[in-house]
Amino acid sequence: MKLWQKDKASLAEVERFTVGNDREFDIQLAPFDILGSMAHVTMLESVGLLSAEEKKYCLQN
Repeated sequence: MKLWQKDKASLAEVERFTVGNDREFDIQLAPFDILGSMAHVTMLESVGLLSAEEKKYCLQN
């Protein structure tokens, strides 16, 4: 049983597509995920939801 498994069965095609090579795909997608997160932090600062100091902290860590 998978952690996310519910009382309904998923389509075999969906499971084949989403289960298996997660680590390999994550490694390929990680740089783009990081860039997206950095852009999100920049936007949050630009609309006043983060201070410049909070933005700097987020982008350094």
